[in-house]
Amino acid sequence: MKFLRLLFFLILISRPCFAGGSKSFDDASTQYLTLASAIVSAYPISIALWFKSDDATIFQVAAEVTDKDVVAKRVLVFVRGDVANDPVQWFVDGNTANVTVNSTTGYSTNKWHHFCGASTSSTSHKVLIDGSSKATSTTDAGTFPAVDTSSIGRAGDST
Repeated sequence: MKFLRLLFFLILISRPCFAGGSKSFDDASTQYLTLASAIVSAYPISIALWFKSDDATIFQVAAEVTDKDVVAKRVLVFVRGDVANDPVQWFVDGNTANVTVNSTTGYSTNKWHHFCGASTSSTSHKVLIDGSSKATSTTDAGTFPAVDTSSIGRAGDST
């Protein structure tokens, strides 16, 4: 069984969902968290989380802010074991263009890693893993996508 373990902090939630631990998301099941509300609706946006994966060969979704009914409007955090060097990826599916930013180094299995992705504007996107390996993009994503759902441990859109 493959697991993606996430330890995350959501500043916008007034009470913790759980304390003093992490949550395992089994990729072969329906284990995920979804909030039927967008945690943000305009730039700037950032998502930071801790993760530990037991697989460096598969594509994993750590978090997503999306339009639940439309595939092409979202901001995602990917853990990309299916890509050479196993990067973490910040993906903005904007109204003008898709922006993909991969970390310059990858993750290791069975080790905790810190991820931070941010888009401070439609033309300023960055990703870091473990506080370094910064990668950036100035591609213009256009206006912030209209989103209505926030998910952890899965893609929460219509797919």
